[in-house]
Amino acid sequence: MRDVVILLAKDFAALILVSLLIALPLAWWAAHSWLETFAYRTNIGADTFVPAVLATVLAVIATIGYQAIKSATANPVEFLKVE
Repeated sequence: MRDVVILLAKDFAALILVSLLIALPLAWWAAHSWLETFAYRTNIGADTFVPAVLATVLAVIATIGYQAIKSATANPVEFLKVE
């Protein structure tokens, strides 16, 4: 069961990593550009994005883990049975 979970998690982890590498610089640039128009500005740093990345990673791990365990423990006979 552990191998099935790891096999499924690797593919999704790669997709999440690529999406974060694309989304984080774009989000920083958009927020920085938007905040420049205000008279009283604040800086956008890594501390702004770390909680969002952690929440995303935790949600992905929970979802992948649930689906992988559900797939690994499923009885194949139930899916192959013709009614």
